[in-house]
Amino acid sequence: MIEIKNVSVSFGDKKIIDNLCISLPDTGLVTFSGASGSGKTTLLRTLLGLQNYSGEIIKDRKLTFSAVFQESSLLPWLTAAENVAAVCEINDNNLEKAKELLSQVGFDEIDFDKLPYELSVGMARRVAAARAVMIDFDVLVLDEPFAGLDEDNISAVADLLLSQRNEKLIILVTHVGDFSADFDYKIGNND
Repeated sequence: MIEIKNVSVSFGDKKIIDNLCISLPDTGLVTFSGASGSGKTTLLRTLLGLQNYSGEIIKDRKLTFSAVFQESSLLPWLTAAENVAAVCEINDNNLEKAKELLSQVGFDEIDFDKLPYELSVGMARRVAAARAVMIDFDVLVLDEPFAGLDEDNISAVADLLLSQRNEKLIILVTHVGDFSADFDYKIGNND
């Protein structure tokens, strides 16, 4: 379980998150909803340890996090399959696993060896999704993972990313699709 206690985040004089207190379960799909600028991405970055904050985030055990961010952030010198495998050691076994994951999100064999500049925005998003599940995680943090995808690809990526919701904690922020969450937290706009 993750306890968020009295967490606040400010940028200069602007308070983005103000004294937030919530408990996140060990497993299930948790969604954060709210208007643009309400602090959803900031909260995800805070949970990942990428954002300074005041308050406490208490974890009942050591957790392994994986994430899909709004930007795909692929390494330009690696192929699609190598980008997926790069979170582990790039070897034959991991490349095979990476190709299996890419296949699950609609990649054809011809696409595995494409460099990022040869990929569409939607293809790059699918590489980022496959990369996120390449490692064994406890918590999967998803910040708009379906942006730039058509309906068929949203379905394929959702199947991949949300498939472990009964065994792992998946935290999702999205404006696309309608997902049945176990818990939905509304993040308020502090404008």
